[in-house]
Amino acid sequence: MMFSKLDERIDDWKRIDDDPVRPELRLTWRHSVGPIFYRGSFDDPEAIVCTALLPGIPKSVQHLIDLKYTRQEETVVCAYTVWSYKPRGGRKIIFDLRDWAIDNNYEKLVTLSPQTDMAHKFHINNGAWLLRENQDTRNYEYDLLQKSFIF
Repeated sequence: MMFSKLDERIDDWKRIDDDPVRPELRLTWRHSVGPIFYRGSFDDPEAIVCTALLPGIPKSVQHLIDLKYTRQEETVVCAYTVWSYKPRGGRKIIFDLRDWAIDNNYEKLVTLSPQTDMAHKFHINNGAWLLRENQDTRNYEYDLLQKSFIF
């Protein structure tokens, strides 16, 4: 697998500036809420996904922050932004993240997605279902019952 976690000690990575969903979030903040993963090489990734490890499902970025600091058990992996540089890179990294969540005994893999047709089609076409529609975001959930062997 070509799925790697970005080292938390890295405090500057120009690839984060390419985030089309939440470009305003700084790298240090992203590290504070959960791991950042990339697929492919550090210098030439296929895709990137930023995650938060939480005790519940967030409705917004502010709610994500509130949940993160409740000091409750983190049972949910939340992908709050994903983007790709190569065809099928986003799909592959979501399935890598799903397998990582299973391997690390998380109960849920959800997203904090924008309310766009593109995000909706992406998640539905990759096997997620719409869990909840929020004021400005949507939560999709991926099944964690079995690992994926698709590609």
